[in-house]
Amino acid sequence: SITSQTALKAVIDLKLTYAMSPLWDESIQKAARDNNQVLVPGVFSPTEINNASKFGYKIVKLFPASLVGKNYIKLLQRTINSLPFCIASGGLQVEDVKPWIDSGYGAIILGKGLVKRKEIPQGIKNWIRINCKNTK
Repeated sequence: SITSQTALKAVIDLKLTYAMSPLWDESIQKAARDNNQVLVPGVFSPTEINNASKFGYKIVKLFPASLVGKNYIKLLQRTINSLPFCIASGGLQVEDVKPWIDSGYGAIILGKGLVKRKEIPQGIKNWIRINCKNTK
């Protein structure tokens, strides 16, 4: 999670294809753009989504998604004509994947909701096996 210029520099030095932030910080976004680094911004409000869109972003990370609920995207679609591709992140569990995708989110980040489990659910293992090359 990129929240500072120092963290952004580390990502750039590592030559990562992309990184994500939990927040909208225009100065960090400008630095990422100046360094040709893809940095998906974290947004929460319609204003932040609009700022990210005006900045040129076609993808945003809605964070923390669990706080606003899966139907938030439908409310946003009523007020923002051209909503970017929305990734839901923050507080979501494996069980949330299908309902949130069905609600209109383009992707879901599970993070701790997946990592803290003692075992990865078989459905997720099957999806990884089918959709990810070189995964056993």
